[in-house]
Amino acid sequence: VLHAISLGLGLEEGIFDAHFEKPMTIQRLLRYPPQRKNKSKSIGAGSHVDFGALTLLYQEQPGLEILLPDQTWHAVKAP
Repeated sequence: VLHAISLGLGLEEGIFDAHFEKPMTIQRLLRYPPQRKNKSKSIGAGSHVDFGALTLLYQEQPGLEILLPDQTWHAVKAP
């Protein structure tokens, strides 16, 4: 996937290889059900930092938010 990203950015295909000498074999498939409007009773991962180099997310409806450097939350639009 990183090779495809580097090519898409117009970079050499293996430009990221030197930063990943040890394989990372953790892969998880998660599904979060639609949430209630009352966030205190919602189900999800809560505020967290994804580890590793890349997170791929398939999102059909709004829900993902990112924390900006000014410490405000910003909703990420679903396609």
